[in-house]
Amino acid sequence: MSYVDDILMKDEQVVAKAKVTKLVLIGAWIKGILLFWLLFIPTIRAIKLTIIISKIELALTNQRLVGRVGVVGRQIMDSKLDKVQTVQIRETFWGRIFGYANIAVSTAGTGGSEYIYLGIARATEFKQKIMSQIDEYDEYKVRKQAEALAGAINKQ
Repeated sequence: MSYVDDILMKDEQVVAKAKVTKLVLIGAWIKGILLFWLLFIPTIRAIKLTIIISKIELALTNQRLVGRVGVVGRQIMDSKLDKVQTVQIRETFWGRIFGYANIAVSTAGTGGSEYIYLGIARATEFKQKIMSQIDEYDEYKVRKQAEALAGAINKQ
């Protein structure tokens, strides 16, 4: 079971999960193999990146954007949709060719920090899902407020 599935709240459903592609590892492994003789540093970097990529999780629910990066030291993002300020797509040359990008998310109250998720397949589509879900969440909140106000008026 994934981290996201473990933390779902009542009446919360997963709308979309970002797929992390292994294509982002090609460059690191080519360097790691070709420069193996150079004190193993490129190979160690390739191994580290492989482990990091395998532990990235980013999901969109009907109420939150949830993400996790890391193995030993983890960076966890758990933000209500109305607190998401920006979602940036950072696409490299190879990412453009192979259809992946990095997604950077900044949320209200993070003090200027951002959460970066590497190697997200079809990142533009995932960003569009986030933006449309934010709009739906805003409409849901307005409906709930209107129902609460109508209930309070009817009680009087």
